[in-house]
Amino acid sequence: MHSILTALLGTLVLVASPTAPAVSPMSPSDDERDLEKALIATFHDEWKGNDPEQLALAITHLSDGSRAMEDRGADKTISRLLVKGTREDSLVVQAAAIEALAWGRDIDTVLDACEEVLEELHSQVARRATRPDSESRAYLHAALAVYEQTCEVLASHVDDRSVDILEARLRLLRRDNYVDLTSAYLSGPLSNALLQLRSRDAVYAVVKQTQAFVGGWNAQPAAHVFHRELSQLALSLDLEPPLFSGRFDVTWGDWFREHDDRFPKKLGKLKEPTEPPTAPLRAPGARAPGLRRGPR
Repeated sequence: MHSILTALLGTLVLVASPTAPAVSPMSPSDDERDLEKALIATFHDEWKGNDPEQLALAITHLSDGSRAMEDRGADKTISRLLVKGTREDSLVVQAAAIEALAWGRDIDTVLDACEEVLEELHSQVARRATRPDSESRAYLHAALAVYEQTCEVLASHVDDRSVDILEARLRLLRRDNYVDLTSAYLSGPLSNALLQLRSRDAVYAVVKQTQAFVGGWNAQPAAHVFHRELSQLALSLDLEPPLFSGRFDVTWGDWFREHDDRFPKKLGKLKEPTEPPTAPLRAPGARAPGLRRGPR
């Protein structure tokens, strides 16, 4: 028995005392930290000067590189660096940043950035909505594309905070003493995004805002946009939309009261970064039956 115990102890000593040093490969967390540091260093090297194409490229490189990380770039450090692009004057840079923030990023950072972009672009659209010169028209076209892109990002973040941001912007649209092209241009992206979110509050926000565009020739452009968006929602639910009329706010109010139980009361609050978005409810700006697209 003694000889057996001695042999076992000798074996344990050999196992516990290897003659060669143990190999210590880097853990995944170390790899992640090194990759993030390299991406951030490259970003700071590229984020220089005033060339919009160069700045947009810096955003794209950081965005694409971060997707190779285990969290796909969801941490606040990467997300906040990407937000730098939304605060540039160049629409090229803003568009690159919004695309980079579209999914899988820190939720609070994305929502705050989208709110800022919508506020700034609203001001820019309002300044140029009626200017006839080619430079203003070109800027307006590009600004509306980024505005619509930002609304789509909010629509893909199914969260009551997205509804609050979009509703607050929608409430600012009002009929004025002329054809308010700003409201006509922005009502489509805002209402479409809200109706994609489809909570009771989101749908009601669009229905309620129809009251601001009742009657008068100057209300017609935005009124038709609201009716178009709500009609698309109704048709997607296999429901008959009301006909457009001078009191379309009343008919849509009645429609909502009849069908409000089709929509959830609340969406809740996102706790995890979003997945890559699937196809939207429909292509932005698609036509409803018998209605023309918004103003050009």
